[in-house]
Amino acid sequence: MRCGFRNTCRSFISEEKINVDVIVGEPNKNKTKIKRICAGMKNSTYYQQPKNMAKIMNKADLAIGAGGIITWERCCLGLPSVVSIVSKNQEDAVNAVSKKGCLINLGRAERLTSQDYLSAITNLNSKKLIQMQKKCMKLVDGKGAERVAKQISLIARL
Repeated sequence: MRCGFRNTCRSFISEEKINVDVIVGEPNKNKTKIKRICAGMKNSTYYQQPKNMAKIMNKADLAIGAGGIITWERCCLGLPSVVSIVSKNQEDAVNAVSKKGCLINLGRAERLTSQDYLSAITNLNSKKLIQMQKKCMKLVDGKGAERVAKQISLIARL
């Protein structure tokens, strides 16, 4: 995220007494810088490629991140999200899920500022988060693998 915990985001997090779990993938080029920033913020926890990602996400009220496969995982967990698009192949899915009301689509990450993220977050309230959560869980119920297995079983009987 271009917000990169710049001063606007950092001060908002500190002032609002928000706890932040920062999850960074192993290949992230900025992981050392992000870890250092998190170390300077008493209310943040830094995770690098955690094995318990679903557990961390399950305790969250809101996710801020990129599109991609994680979009579906967040929906399955009922986790409302503020999302930026970091590559062309994320555009269609992020736009579609946004239209369903499951996430807030900020658009292309390279065009965003820390103020864009801050505005999206401050315009949320608990009612909106609950609505987004319900829409997420309606869109992705977590039972897709069961349905696929059932269809494979039916085909195998033919």
